[in-house]
Amino acid sequence: ADNFPEATVLFVYLADCDELLTRYGDIKCIEWINKIYANFDRVVQQGVKPGITKVETFSNFYLAVAWGSKSGDHSERGDESHQVDDDLQYNAAVACVMSAVKLIQSVSHIERPDGGFTVLNVGINSGTVCAGVIGDASPRYSVFGDTVNIASRMATTAEQSSWARPVIQMSEATMRRLEARRGEGSALDTLKRNYHLDLRPREDIVNVKGKGPMQTYTLEHVHRTPGSAEEHKQARRRSDAFLFPDLPIPGSPSGGGPHEKGVTSSSVQTLRNLKVRVSDGSSGNAPLLRRSLSAGGM
Repeated sequence: ADNFPEATVLFVYLADCDELLTRYGDIKCIEWINKIYANFDRVVQQGVKPGITKVETFSNFYLAVAWGSKSGDHSERGDESHQVDDDLQYNAAVACVMSAVKLIQSVSHIERPDGGFTVLNVGINSGTVCAGVIGDASPRYSVFGDTVNIASRMATTAEQSSWARPVIQMSEATMRRLEARRGEGSALDTLKRNYHLDLRPREDIVNVKGKGPMQTYTLEHVHRTPGSAEEHKQARRRSDAFLFPDLPIPGSPSGGGPHEKGVTSSSVQTLRNLKVRVSDGSSGNAPLLRRSLSAGGM
């Protein structure tokens, strides 16, 4: 196993997954989960430089890591000072946060087995991790350590997040890394300008299992009313970019519609044109797509 003095860990839990499994059975829920994780994989593969690595999936969670340091060097030298490049720390935190935003976007059109929109719990933490291949039979690469445990707690105690109300909870450690750079062009500035997402302390103190009370921070949507006509146009473009990212719309197993043909959302106009097909019921997922288009004000 290798020691990484610096990494940022991202956990995403599928809200109500166990309840849905009980109510709707394995087959329907596995199809739903597979659509979500396939989209998550696309986000991770397309990546935000320097990128993040998918580590593990289970029935109700997705785990990914952005490495903020090279593996092994410190522990092999017996160097416990853990001197890490500030740029790598910052870039790893940014990669996880930006990817988390994209993950939330990527499931905006995926319908749950009960007909509702997919809801997530998203948490991030930064610090030292240990990683390596575990086991002889069916070995797998995994990550361990207190940093990973806290990242999981950040997700399980987070407010529910959806495409309509994105919320990402993070620890003070991750917040400090993001706050290291502010001003125009920084990640926090980009998130606020382009997505209306603002980083703020969570109002209530979170009681983290095994750690006790912790002050956490949330990246969440800031509602504002634009003034001028140009501000209205800019707000609309940002909303379009948030609701319809450059990712394929999930495939439709029941066939016939734009979902099955892998229509992408690289152009919002393409989605607007689909309204014609939706209105005559030619899409296998017409009700869901119609609701999504309406929610986007198209």
